[in-house]
Amino acid sequence: MKSVSEEVIQNVLKRMEDIEERDAPGLITLMGEEQPIVLAYLMAYAKDLTEDEQGLLVLFGLNIWQMMSEDGPHPAKVSEEVIEEMEDKNVQMVEYQAEEFEFVQDDIAERLITGYNQRNILMYMLESIMDEPEDERVIQGDNIGIFMLCLKTVIDCLDRDHLSLVD
Repeated sequence: MKSVSEEVIQNVLKRMEDIEERDAPGLITLMGEEQPIVLAYLMAYAKDLTEDEQGLLVLFGLNIWQMMSEDGPHPAKVSEEVIEEMEDKNVQMVEYQAEEFEFVQDDIAERLITGYNQRNILMYMLESIMDEPEDERVIQGDNIGIFMLCLKTVIDCLDRDHLSLVD
């Protein structure tokens, strides 16, 4: 899959700003039809979060799915095996980063983005999660890592055609 442009990301975000709250269930249903395993994965992670965090995680997932479906063929349907494989790879990467390096979060984020096919989406996600003012932060500190792991796994699954070429 080709890299998603910043223009596509901004178009999706603008469209999502304009969506009415009552229209969200229809969009979630559509995602469930196209990517049922991805939606189930997001919901499984969301069950242990606060209500506001749940909504935000699903919103991020919807945004990522739309960004990757916007310009060109829709990503292939993700299987349980693929999502487990991608999550395992991301967990291993996080564990390696934690063991080998004592960088601050910005350094780890920079290492993640360098050479990543969907760096624009990953940057959108990281900035959205990390740039919230602390007094307005929806995502509790302990859950930031969960959001990052879950959403990067979603990106990797939807972009797996590219990943299979470089693994």
